[in-house]
Amino acid sequence: MVVIPVSSRCIAAEQRSGNCDPGLQPAGGSEIGYALRGDRCEGLYIQEVSGGALEIVSLTEDFKTYKFAKDKPLLLEWTALGDAPVQVRASSLKRKLYYRMDTLRSQKPPGYTWPPDILSQLELGRNEIGLLAWTEQPVAGGKRKILLPLRVTPQESPAHPQQALESYKIVLMSSVELQEVYVTLCPLDSNCKPGKPIRKSQKLDVGWYPAQKPIEFRIPYSELSGAPDGLYSLSVGAELKNGDPRIAQELCFFHPHGASPLPKDLGGKR
Repeated sequence: MVVIPVSSRCIAAEQRSGNCDPGLQPAGGSEIGYALRGDRCEGLYIQEVSGGALEIVSLTEDFKTYKFAKDKPLLLEWTALGDAPVQVRASSLKRKLYYRMDTLRSQKPPGYTWPPDILSQLELGRNEIGLLAWTEQPVAGGKRKILLPLRVTPQESPAHPQQALESYKIVLMSSVELQEVYVTLCPLDSNCKPGKPIRKSQKLDVGWYPAQKPIEFRIPYSELSGAPDGLYSLSVGAELKNGDPRIAQELCFFHPHGASPLPKDLGGKR
């Protein structure tokens, strides 16, 4: 069994700026290669060399079943936290297809209309895309990266009522086959100090974890309590087939439902 340490700090902020990730090398030509496309960078890139990474690649509130179509934009929404910009990222969950979309947005309005023309060209489906959004906030004397769960709907449809949502969907990816995956979840105070764990090295118990295949699990809203400012720590660890441990970075995420008014050290008004 892997014991996952619960850190007393949130993950440090990622050091990048603008829409494009300079570490990605475009592939597939100018039509679908990773490049600046108006207010976002999007497209295919050359495969990165991986050393057996275990990553959290998606955190969403609602992701309905629909097909990506060129003339039907998607609306990505989040609950605002402070005034700092929000980084939005989409990535392929499809084996051997290396695709990314990156865009840097303002907190207001708390949403982004995403033209899915590249997605439709690549014929990617709903379950083949991971989505993350995060912001950087001053916490405990430094800047920290805090994930903001995304709600996703076709722009032509009314947003799904928040009160009807019941859980977060998390997607993991590993570049190597795993034996088992363990999750630790705990509330955090405004200084990112952990409280009593809600889950502690809890097995996902899926049974089979092949390399480069999405691993999904959910966190019901009913499970989240004890964080008055809505901040939670999520840590994921795993055993490889040979028994060696593999631990992903701890992540902080914001659960706005039932949170108290935003503290001053998290950037002001929501």
